[in-house]
Parts: sequence; C-alpha cells; structure tokens
Amino acid sequence: MFSKVIAVTAAAALSVMFVAGTTQAQPAGRLLVNQLSGKCLDVPGISNQTPGTPLQLFDCETNGVDYSGKPSDQFWVYGLQGQIRNTLSGMCIDISGTDNGSLIQVEACDATNVAQNWIVRQDGFIQNQATGKCINVSGVAQTANQTPLALTDCEIGLAQTNQRWRS
Repeated sequence: MFSKVIAVTAAAALSVMFVAGTTQAQPAGRLLVNQLSGKCLDVPGISNQTPGTPLQLFDCETNGVDYSGKPSDQFWVYGLQGQIRNTLSGMCIDISGTDNGSLIQVEACDATNVAQNWIVRQDGFIQNQATGKCINVSGVAQTANQTPLALTDCEIGLAQTNQRWRS
C-alpha cells in the first residue's frame, strides 16, 4: 500500500512538472497602456537593448512574447526613486532633452540621474521629476503603431489626452 502511495505521488509530481514546463511564464512587471489608444509603451525592434533607443506606441504584447515569439520588451517595473525599468533590458526610461518634443528613450539606469525619475500620477500622467513634463504620444490623438513618444507640457486639465497611461 505504501509503495502505491509513493508511486501515485511521484506520478502526480512529474505530471505537474511536465505541465508547468510547457507553459510560457508571464514576465515580471507591468504593461504601460496608453488610455486613449489602448496601445503600449514599447521599445522598438525585436528585443532591442541599445541605450538611447527612442520609445514608441505599439500593440500590447499581453502574453509576454512579441510577434516573433521572443520575450516582450513592454514590461516595466517601478524603482524606489521613481525610475521605470524595462524588465528585458534592465534599462530605464530617460529623456533626450528638456524641451517639448524631446524623445523618450531608454538608457542605462543611473540612480543619480534625476531625468530618469518619474511620478506615476493617480490620474494616469507619467511626469518627469526633473522637468515637470509628461510622456506624450507625438501628434494629435495618434494611435498608430510606431508613433514616437516625446516629453511635453502636461495636459492635466484636458479630459481627452494622449498623455494618460494605466498599468
């Protein structure tokens, strides 16, 4: 009787291991979804890990992989100092300049770089701590894939804005 219990337990454990090994694990982190378009903050290219790469709007990869089957580069984690780090590359969201229209990009994380510190506001705006400006989808109400993201004065008083995000 005891050997039957061990055999059944071992078979059950093996089947659980087999099933668990065949599923795609969901990446850690969160998608940042633009509330106007329903599309996600994306690093362009297949698993692009180049510092200085400008970010864009793209269809959300909710299953954790991109269209080619590679791990998604759309998942982000929030750091203690306000950094937003990409789970695939380990790089942080940064700005290319301080003027309106400056591109939003990824760079190596640097805890001393205040340009990498963001306030994720309750109303959906992602506001840069160094400039007070927000992540904006370039163009008026753009919803197309590959639309670049830029730093712009926050449109906090507007009900319809392409600056609101959810995670």
